[in-house]
This record gives sequence, C-alpha cells and structure tokens, in this order.
Amino acid sequence: MKGWMRIGTMCALAGMLLAVVSCGPDESEPEVREQVTIRLAAGHVGQQLQHLQVIAEDFNQQHPYIRISLIDFPDVPQEIMARYDQYLLSEDPGLDVLMVDVIWPGDLAEHLLDLNPYFTEEEITAHFPATIENNTVGDRLVAIPWFLDSGLLYYRSDLLERYGREVPETWQELEQTARYIQQQERSAGNDDFWGFIWQAGPGEGLTCMALEIIYSHGGGTIVNPEGQLDVDNPRAAQGLQRARDWIGDITPADALNFTGAEGPRTMWETGNILFMRNWPYAFNLGNRPESPIAGRFDIARLPAEPGYQSAATLGGWQLGVSRYSRNPAEAAEVVRHITSYETQLRRALEQGDFPTIRALYQDERLIASDNPMFSRLADVLDYTVARPSTVTAPNYNDFSRDFYNLVHQALAGGISVPDALSAVELPESR
Repeated sequence: MKGWMRIGTMCALAGMLLAVVSCGPDESEPEVREQVTIRLAAGHVGQQLQHLQVIAEDFNQQHPYIRISLIDFPDVPQEIMARYDQYLLSEDPGLDVLMVDVIWPGDLAEHLLDLNPYFTEEEITAHFPATIENNTVGDRLVAIPWFLDSGLLYYRSDLLERYGREVPETWQELEQTARYIQQQERSAGNDDFWGFIWQAGPGEGLTCMALEIIYSHGGGTIVNPEGQLDVDNPRAAQGLQRARDWIGDITPADALNFTGAEGPRTMWETGNILFMRNWPYAFNLGNRPESPIAGRFDIARLPAEPGYQSAATLGGWQLGVSRYSRNPAEAAEVVRHITSYETQLRRALEQGDFPTIRALYQDERLIASDNPMFSRLADVLDYTVARPSTVTAPNYNDFSRDFYNLVHQALAGGISVPDALSAVELPESR
C-alpha cells in the first residue's frame, strides 16, 4: 500500500512539474526586443558617404535590433569639429558615434566613452600599437582606429614619359619639371594646364602641407616634442617662401580657396595638372573608368631639400562613442563592425585607404589587389611626421587654426613669411 502511495505521490509531483513547465515561456518564440537607432557622423570626402551607406545596410541586415542612421557631416575637418561642438558642449544624445581625426583624441577625450570595457585585448592589439597609443588618453581608450592616411605626391606618369622627365626627389626638381611641362602643354594649346596643385586654403590640410614643406627643408615640426615652438627659423621661412612663390607660377591662385582635399582632387581629375599633393583616397577615384586620367598617373614620396628627409603628414580616422549616447553598448557594436578586419579589408580594396590592422598587410586578398599603394606603404610610412597635437592638447584645434590662418595670409601676400612665423603662438602663452 505504501508503495502505491509513493508512486501516486511521484505521479502527482510529475504532473505539477509538467503543469509548471507548460505554463512557462515558449522557447520557440523569439525574444521581442525594441530596435535601437545609432546615429553615426558620416563625412563625404570622395565616396566615403556612399561606402558607409553600403556598410550600414549590411550591418542593419545582420543586426535586426540595431539600426545605423548616417548623419551627413561636412568634408572639411574644422567644420566637422564645429558641428561636434554643437552636440558635445550641450551633452546632446543625438549623436552616438563620432569620426575622430588622428589629431583629436586629446581634444575630445572628455566627451568620449572609454572603449576598453567593450573590446577584447585581442581586438585592441590587432591594430598598430602607435594608433592605439594615439587614441589612449590617460588610461582611457577613447577611439578605435579606422584607417590610416599619409601625404603623397601624385604625378602624371604619361606626361613625365612624354617629356623625358623623372619623378622629382627635391622641391627644386619638382619646380623645374612643373614649369617645363606646363610651358610645353600651354604652347600646345592647353591654356588651363598647371604644374602643381595642393590645398593652400585656410584649413587643416594647409597645416599638413606646411608641416611637410617646413620639415623637408630642415625647419622642424612647428612645435618640438618638449612643447616649445620651433617654427620661427630660417629653414622654415625658406620652405614657406618657396610655397608662396608657387602661387601664380606653377600653382593656380584658386588653390588659395581650397579648404579641403576635394578641391585639388577635382582639379587634378580634369587632366590639366602634372603634380598633386593629396591623401591615398584620391588614387582609386582617379582610376575610375570615367576618369580622364585613369591609368595615367602614379604616386611617390613628397620631395625634400638635399640633405633633409621627405615628410608625409600622418593622418587617419578613428571611431569613438559619445559619452552622452543613450545606447553605448550598441554604439560600441557599430564601431566594432566598421573597424573590424573584414570591413577594413573591404574599405582598403574599394576606397584605397590604409588599414590599421597589422595582419591585413599579409592578407592574400590585399596583396593580390592591383593598387600599388599597398606595396609602397612601408616606403611612405618610413617618412611620416606627426602634427603637434599631443603636446598642444587639448588646444590643438585652436592652435592649428591660428597657424594655418597665418600661413594662408602669407601665401596670399597679406603678410610676409617671416612675420607670419614670428606671430605663431602656443595657446597657453596668450
């Protein structure tokens, strides 16, 4: 009898357990989650906006509960920073992910989230150490590297061959070749032809160009590593005077209005320019099938004065998450996707930008590409020079603006080159 009672009790308990289970959640039904929108600042230099649109569409399909919304931003760095001020100074949550120029981590750090908790050590150390160091302020990783940039000399290989000239290694050789071929082309009826185009307008690109000219003339790095001004010297003045003399000679006066990289690139792609200083992104754009110069140009290091080194300003962009984002984890996931190995590879192949992940340079898909920039990367990066953003942080943006405005005035003839250089001041000395 007791045995039957025990069996009956067990059956009753089993029935109760079955009832409880049957009343629980149906695991066959997917969890319902509210979709989160992550707003990403998107510039439109070259085809960057179109590229990000494709990446965002892919991400949205793979992550049904996170949607990337691109916010159209200017293509000029100083205008981007001005827009950021509107969001960040008011602690506006309407911008989740920011594009961060290589010179901005120190200036923006107080407004950016520490991304260390959101990324594994393996993910972080996959990037070049210098890029992680650049993006670390104190012990906070405020941005993840996205792609690298460096200043390059673009040249029309077909015209150099036609006129029997070599790729210039010194600024004097560039001037002589530019003047000669410019004269020959104009004599042949092309009155719109110019020898050298570059960004001479008041913008961050002019700080980059000025640094390259000054450094390659032995004039220093504007501010030395100890945080002292070293730009007011004869070698720096010689370099900038040379650039001033180019205006109206081998460089059109229109260059004084180019505040971004797109101005020189657009003029270059008309086919009426021999040399151009620009960033890597212009390579793939110039080789589009509809481009008049497709397959007719190449790249090299920028020239230098004899006895001094070439200089290529180190550039590049990172992605950071606003401290005021209401969805920091989802924003970090967007950053992870866009800066990932496969997405950086895709950007390199489609946009021609240098990846920040070391292993990508051994990837057979990148090696097999017909883009010569990747095979010459080591040669270019050996000559990179950093802008003085670290030693002037958090005031670099203000310092650079004052500097390029003075340089622009000198190039336009408003003041002398020596007067411009002697007027440069560090922010804290005012």
